[in-house]
Amino acid sequence: MEEDEEGRRTYRLCRVEELQPGVNWGRSFSLARIKGLSPDHKSVLFKLLHQLLLTGERVHRLQPNKSPACSLCRTAPLDTLQHAFFQCDANMSAAGVMLRAAQCYSPSLSPVGLLPLEVDAQDPFTLPTVVFIATGIELIWTNRMKSAVTSPAAMRAELEARAGL
Repeated sequence: MEEDEEGRRTYRLCRVEELQPGVNWGRSFSLARIKGLSPDHKSVLFKLLHQLLLTGERVHRLQPNKSPACSLCRTAPLDTLQHAFFQCDANMSAAGVMLRAAQCYSPSLSPVGLLPLEVDAQDPFTLPTVVFIATGIELIWTNRMKSAVTSPAAMRAELEARAGL
């Protein structure tokens, strides 16, 4: 909490809220905890929203002697979350499958809007949309930690299995 000039106490913004002030973080944080998500999904979405997933950029910030480059495609000088999911050759096709699945219920969702969960799906489609995203993020990230490529076929199979299709 912090106090403003008039003595009112307000919550202090977290790092991601300061970095991206245009995002409706209250809604994003709420979606990451929506009733019906598994604990694993909630965990991966928390890490995604707070930019805690260990991209090359984050590792370099924590340990400056480590390279910030992508370890999978070796073409990106800076391995950001956007690169890891939507620009890396190892994942971009699978991420496209995840995005298209989520766009069934949230048509305006873009790669940039997906990472902060800027989902505009209406009930009863909010939960399935967030499940598609969480499932896809979890699969891609698990494979990245194993230095493995995520195929579009593997993404489709995972979405079908985990989302109950």
